[in-house]
Amino acid sequence: MAVTSPGRDQASRRKLVSQIFDTDIHHGFEEEQEILDHVPPEYRERTSWYGLPVDFNPVQNNGGMRGGRSDLAFDYPEIPVSTRESSLLRCRETLLDRYDIDLGILTGGQMYGQTGAMDSQYASIMARAFNDWTLKRWLDEDDRLRYAMAVIPLDPQGAVAEIERLAGDPRVVAVHLNTGAMRPFGNPMYHPIWEAAAKHDLTLQLHLGGEGTGVHPPMTSAGFPTHYIERRMAEPGLYLPHVASFIFEGVFGKYPNLKLVLAESGFTCLPHYLWRMDACWKGLRHQVPWIKELPSEIFFRHVWVGTQPMYEYNEDHANLMKMVEWLRGDERFVYASDYPHWDWDDPNDAARTFPSEMRERVFNRNARKAYPRLQ
Repeated sequence: MAVTSPGRDQASRRKLVSQIFDTDIHHGFEEEQEILDHVPPEYRERTSWYGLPVDFNPVQNNGGMRGGRSDLAFDYPEIPVSTRESSLLRCRETLLDRYDIDLGILTGGQMYGQTGAMDSQYASIMARAFNDWTLKRWLDEDDRLRYAMAVIPLDPQGAVAEIERLAGDPRVVAVHLNTGAMRPFGNPMYHPIWEAAAKHDLTLQLHLGGEGTGVHPPMTSAGFPTHYIERRMAEPGLYLPHVASFIFEGVFGKYPNLKLVLAESGFTCLPHYLWRMDACWKGLRHQVPWIKELPSEIFFRHVWVGTQPMYEYNEDHANLMKMVEWLRGDERFVYASDYPHWDWDDPNDAARTFPSEMRERVFNRNARKAYPRLQ
């Protein structure tokens, strides 16, 4: 990818859209000690002995150790290689300042592996430490940043307590969830978490990650794929069971103000899935009598979709726009860069994909509706 000057990128951006709200920016700590400083003393020794598992798939089946952009990994020798692409310094230079981002939502990455930990209460302690570190190290340092807080769904009581603890901070705008889970997220075991989120107008942000770690099953029903390209093909399917579960288990009926954002999921798989949900409901609605309308209508009322990954946008732009129109993209799409991953989406390139009349909605207005606390 060619690196251009900040001035030129900012000028290009201003011609395309007035404001940019980026709903998926990954961040991470540079040294474990940063997190240990926020861990209670009674847990600190245990963590220092055994280390802190920080990734849901540390040795990726692409042959590498990271999902970040290679051009962001080696420029700053004072920052450890494993986290250079996630550092605040680098994020400012290559994203926030270069593209003049107005607001960005941090979505972590280093807690994804903890969501499958067998000792879920210990994992909640680590999530709390990561949250405190994020608020201090990132949000206190840059007022453009907001946060999708980490919780451990396998510890519903701990997740609720953490939501209540941080709900008073207006910079916390969402509760972060990974697609890797023991059960689909409509299951009643998770409902106390959704109740707490709805109570405080915190959006649920469902993001790829956590599959095959700890107690979580593999990312496919056939087990673990050999190659990274196979894993990429499986990724859309990681979100869809949760979407169906949220709808058919009646979560949105129980918590009518609850909102869900699908991050790093793409959208080209959704039309078929929504059509299939509607068709199945027509024949099997007796199993879910509390669902009184087409499942797709529930989806369009409660769910927003991040634009990344944009690699799915092919040269058949006319048909792509038909799909966007059917998915009500002018109302339901929110821009997401997925920075700093290798396939991240430059906001200027992403903006050009959409017709000019849609850009303001996709890049800022829709986000205000998807995240009620986003100010």
